[in-house]
Amino acid sequence: ILFLVFQLINMLIHSDYNFELMIKVTLIFSFIIISSQLRWSKYHFIMTGIFISLAIIGLFVDWSLADHTVSFRSIFRNPNGLAIVLFTSLYFQWLSIKYTKLKSLKIYLISISLVTVFLIIQTASRAVYIALLVVLGIMLIQHFKPIMVKYLMPLVFTFIFIFMVLYIKVFTSPWGLYLNELSRNLFGKSLYSGRESL
Repeated sequence: ILFLVFQLINMLIHSDYNFELMIKVTLIFSFIIISSQLRWSKYHFIMTGIFISLAIIGLFVDWSLADHTVSFRSIFRNPNGLAIVLFTSLYFQWLSIKYTKLKSLKIYLISISLVTVFLIIQTASRAVYIALLVVLGIMLIQHFKPIMVKYLMPLVFTFIFIFMVLYIKVFTSPWGLYLNELSRNLFGKSLYSGRESL
């Protein structure tokens, strides 16, 4: 309720009546709050995975009909928004794969997870690419060296801090120009896009 009140005040102050965005953000917050209050069982995770799979199929059909010369965004205003939703859905997909006993359903859900990763790639969201790599790296470390897991959070925060400092410092350096050109070649986007001045 407080969030809605602040959002409405913000809209009035700035004369930005973007109700569509407010509804989307409200739905996301509502989902997070409701999810945290539920007592999740294996059945809930499996059913959530199946429900998400139907949405992923719909998005894949939308992608097949979309203009492939630009980053895929479907019904979202920004490809990054879609990538974040897809990335978050992978958590529930992987849990549903883990808990299902039916081999055919497991194969189906694994296929949907691969389609989800494919759609994330089509969004060209570099932030979600990094997030996906971090999660996969943590999973590998947890599997092969579980004792290392307790050191991961300090390492991740240290990496983020160093990255932020270097991100600003190397902007005009030869190394920064090289990375910017590499980003343009790989993703069709500048590495900085104006963020270096923030």
